Amino acid sequence: MEWIRWSRYSDSAVVETGEMPPRNLPMVLKSYGEQAKELLEQNGADHVVYAVIEYTPESKIKEVQFYMLELDDATFQERVNLLTDSVVYAVHKR
Repeated sequence: MEWIRWSRYSDSAVVETGEMPPRNLPMVLKSYGEQAKELLEQNGADHVVYAVIEYTPESKIKEVQFYMLELDDATFQERVNLLTDSVVYAVHKR
């Protein structure tokens, strides 16, 4: 079984790295999503990005990056538009 590489970031740096079995990813994403929703409700940001999954050209997961980034709408759009071969997980104020 191939394991998934992951990194967890603070506002400006990598805090932790590791690997996980693919079966754990949905549970971890759910947990981060719940935390992001709480942060959004507390602080009123436009968006909270909690994960980005990068894919290889063959559509396999290359790496998962975990965050808890509060962004205004302009910054969110700017950063997301730069990404390719990725899926962004975020909660939104709307």
